[in-house]
Amino acid sequence: MYDRKITSNEPGLIILLIDQSSSMSETLVKTADGEAFSIAKMAKYVCDHFLNEIFQKCVRGNEFKPYLDLAVIGYGRETERGAKIRSALTKITLEQFPFSVTKLADCYTKKNQNTSDDASVVPKPRLEWTEERSSGDTPMLEAFKKSREIIENWLPNHKTSFPPFVINMSDGAPTDDVEILEMLRNGSVDDDLSQTQLISETNVIQKLGTDNGTCLICNCHISSMMMTQVLYPTDITEINNIDELAKIMFKMSSVIPDTLRKLGAGLGLPLEYNSKFFVFNADVGSLKSFMKFGTTATSSLSSETPELEDNNDKDSEDTNNES
Repeated sequence: MYDRKITSNEPGLIILLIDQSSSMSETLVKTADGEAFSIAKMAKYVCDHFLNEIFQKCVRGNEFKPYLDLAVIGYGRETERGAKIRSALTKITLEQFPFSVTKLADCYTKKNQNTSDDASVVPKPRLEWTEERSSGDTPMLEAFKKSREIIENWLPNHKTSFPPFVINMSDGAPTDDVEILEMLRNGSVDDDLSQTQLISETNVIQKLGTDNGTCLICNCHISSMMMTQVLYPTDITEINNIDELAKIMFKMSSVIPDTLRKLGAGLGLPLEYNSKFFVFNADVGSLKSFMKFGTTATSSLSSETPELEDNNDKDSEDTNNES
């Protein structure tokens, strides 16, 4: 399981969820010359770097291969009646999701030269697609509902593909799950969260899948607060005394399959058997490592699996099939 090669005929699906609520405007880090980087700006840069990497890995010679389908969803409602979710991309609408990675070639908004050598920040991405936003509340539940809709529509035509990934970046609690909010206000999260809307939704997603495995949900919590950092925990007891929100995000996250755990270990990540795809209170370094792991796990070009097909005969076959 989780070893299917990603090809033009059997593409993968990646859904990025980006918290764009008002709290994302808080400063995460300052550069050596005093420039402030908000959480929202850092999330935007990291997402654009992620898209750049998979964009480059889908290039074969003079061709751009449709190895991946994508959705990049921002969530953060500005007004009570405003939209809870939106496309986080400037030139591709929510209604167009999922779209082929090949569309990235002509829908970027800016091209940069990477000039920053400050290790405390993420350098400007070579190409930019996503929008930096930070306003309103945190309708995380709505974002996962949209993710499930996209996955359910995608799966019937991709039954033999590598299973979908959902990667969620947020700095706070969902404001559209009343039960979870009440638990957080009381300072005590129940051991059994299965009846809450958010956990129910993520459980449904993790039961969907292809014949190569079920969908994987990855969560990265980012915060400007000085809290204990947790990297890829294996058991909820590791976070019981840290933060109540951490318990919720732990429950939402998938266990890293063994094939992908080996890839992560190769990147130097502290992964153990049953480690979850979850980082709590990420700093700049752990945030970059988390997204790098996501890139490698979903579109690796190495000889390990899963990988994008890197075979000239297969490329020729794909070209003939697509023409």
